Amino acid sequence: MTGVWVLLVAGLVLIAAEVFLPGMIAGTIGVMCLVASVVLFFNEKGGLLGSLYLGGVVILSLVVVGVTMKYFPRTKFGSKMVLDAHSKDSDELIWLASLKGKRGTAHTMLRPAGTALIENRRVDVVTEGTMIPKGSTIEVLSVEGNRVVVRKV
Repeated sequence: MTGVWVLLVAGLVLIAAEVFLPGMIAGTIGVMCLVASVVLFFNEKGGLLGSLYLGGVVILSLVVVGVTMKYFPRTKFGSKMVLDAHSKDSDELIWLASLKGKRGTAHTMLRPAGTALIENRRVDVVTEGTMIPKGSTIEVLSVEGNRVVVRKV
C-alpha cells in the first residue's frame, strides 16, 4: 500500500514540477505515476474504492495544477520566469486600427508599398495596387492587423 502513496506523491510533485521544467517530460512521468498508483489501488482495494480513489486523484491533480499556476508567479523564482510587462505591440495594433478613414501624406513613393505620414507618425502602408507619388494626400481604407491599405485622395 505504501507504493500507492509513494506513486501518488511522486506523480503530483512531477506534475507541479512541469511548471518549472517545461518539455512535457516531468508531467508525462507524473501522469504515468498517477496511473500506476490508481491501478495498484484498484488491484488492492477493488472496484468501488478504486473508483473513489480515481476521482480523488483527478480532483487532487487539478487542485495541484491550479494552486501551482496561481501561486508560482508570486514566488521569487517564478517572478523571474513570468513576463509581467505590457506588450507595446498590442498598443501599436490598437493605434493602427484607429487610423481607418484618416488622411495623411505619402512620405515615400508608394509602389504599391511604402511609408506614409499619418498623425505625424511614419506608417508602413500599401496601396490598392496603384502607384502614388511622394507628397500625395492619401486616405486609409482599411487596417488588417499591421497591414494598412491606402488610396490617393
